[in-house]
Amino acid sequence: MKIPILDLGVLAKYLLPATILIGILVYLFLRGIVVYFWQATHKDKVQRKVGELRKPQAKAAPLVVRKTDLFAQLSSEQKKIYLRAKELAELQQFVEAAKLFESINFQRKAIDLLESHGLIDEACAILLRMGVPYRAAVVYERNGQYLKAGEFFLRDGKADQAARCFEKQAEKDYKLYRRASECYLKAGQVDQALQALNRLDAGPEIVPLALQHQRYEFLQRFFDLPFHAQAFLPQLQPQDLLQMIKILHPTPLSAVTLAHWTMYRPDEIMVLESLNKLGGDKELAKHFWARLDDGFCDFICGLLPTVAKLPAAELMQRHAEVLDELGRGPHAARMRVAAGANAETKMTTLAIGL
Repeated sequence: MKIPILDLGVLAKYLLPATILIGILVYLFLRGIVVYFWQATHKDKVQRKVGELRKPQAKAAPLVVRKTDLFAQLSSEQKKIYLRAKELAELQQFVEAAKLFESINFQRKAIDLLESHGLIDEACAILLRMGVPYRAAVVYERNGQYLKAGEFFLRDGKADQAARCFEKQAEKDYKLYRRASECYLKAGQVDQALQALNRLDAGPEIVPLALQHQRYEFLQRFFDLPFHAQAFLPQLQPQDLLQMIKILHPTPLSAVTLAHWTMYRPDEIMVLESLNKLGGDKELAKHFWARLDDGFCDFICGLLPTVAKLPAAELMQRHAEVLDELGRGPHAARMRVAAGANAETKMTTLAIGL
C-alpha cells in the first residue's frame, strides 16, 4: 500500500488553528484550577473585597460653573453681545466693553479688563454691585489704593486687614496711624495698636492703653525716650511702676534706665525700688551711679535717712563701696551712715522682740 504524500498546505490550513485552539483551552483550564485554589485559600479576604465593591461609592461634587462662564454655553444673542464687547475692547473703549460683558454675566472678564487698564474704581464698582466688598478691597489693595481698601475691608468686617491698609497709607498721611490703631483694637491686636499710636507719638493715648492691657514691657521701651519718661513716668500709679521695674531684666542697660527714671521721677518709691532691683551687684550699681550727677546723688543720700523702710544694710554698704570707687567719697560716707542707722534700727527691733 502506497502512503500518500503529506500535503503541507492542508496541514497549515487545519492543523495549526486546531493546535492554537487546544492551547487556549488548556490555558483556561489550568487558570481556572489556579483561581479556584487561590480563592479557596483566601476566601475571607475575597468576600471582604467583594463587600467593599458592592458598597455605594460617594460621588464627587460637581464643579460649580456658571452657565455663561463658557462662550459655547451662551445663547446666540449673548454671543453677539460678547463679540461686540471684544470689538469695543480692541477699540480701547474699555468701560463700554465691560458693561456689555457684565450684561451677559461675564463679570470676571469685565473686572479683569478694567483693572488691567487702570480703571480700578470701575472694576470695584462691579464687585460692589455683586455684593462682595471684600473682593473690592483686595483689588484696591493690590493696586496701591490703601485708603479705599481699608474702608472696604472695614465694610466687610475685616478690621485687621483694614488696619494694615491704613498703616500703609499712613506713610503718606501720618494721621491715619490713629485709624490703624482703632482697627487693630477692634481686631483684638493690642500690641499692633500700641505700635501704631507710638508712630503717631500719641503718648496720652498710649500710656492708659498699655496700662489697661498690662503691656509693661512696651512701657519700658516707651520710657526709654527721655521726653516720654519726663512727661508720663510721674503719672504712673505706684503699683504700675513697681510692676514695670519688677520685670526689668538686670543688665547694665537696665541699670542706666533706672538712673534715667530716677531723674524723671525722683521720689521715694523710685529710689527704693531702683536700689532693691540693683541688689548687691556692684557692676550694675556702678552703671547706675555713674549716670547720676552730684545733685541727684545728694538728693538720694538725703532722702534715705527719711525713709521708713530702708533697703538691707548690706546692700547699702555695697552701694557705698561703688560710690567710693567712682570717687564720690562724701556720698559714700552718707550712704554708710544711712546703712549704719538701718543696722542699728534692725538690732533694736530684734532686741525688743518686734
